[in-house]
Amino acid sequence: MSPFKGQTGLKRILNAAGYSLDGLRTAFYGEAAFRQLVLLNLLLIPHYGGEGAAMATLISYAMASYAALLVHSKTRPVFFMMTKSFFSPFRYAVSAVGAMR
Repeated sequence: MSPFKGQTGLKRILNAAGYSLDGLRTAFYGEAAFRQLVLLNLLLIPHYGGEGAAMATLISYAMASYAALLVHSKTRPVFFMMTKSFFSPFRYAVSAVGAMR
């Protein structure tokens, strides 16, 4: 039987709040993606409000999906292909500048 069975009122709410804070603390120290989302929210929400929160979530999910490709050996080639495609505009720009000289 649960030790919290029968607890009501303020004591039960305080116990729940303590567990919630423990969970947030654990997530912050144990999950890099959670820290990234918190940081992006702190940067974007003051300037953009709710849209900033949406942007922060989108960026965090995109980065987590991208990084997850690196973990499994079967998806690692996709990770390197995506990385190469991210930098291809810069590579083309550099080669175009070099060709102009």
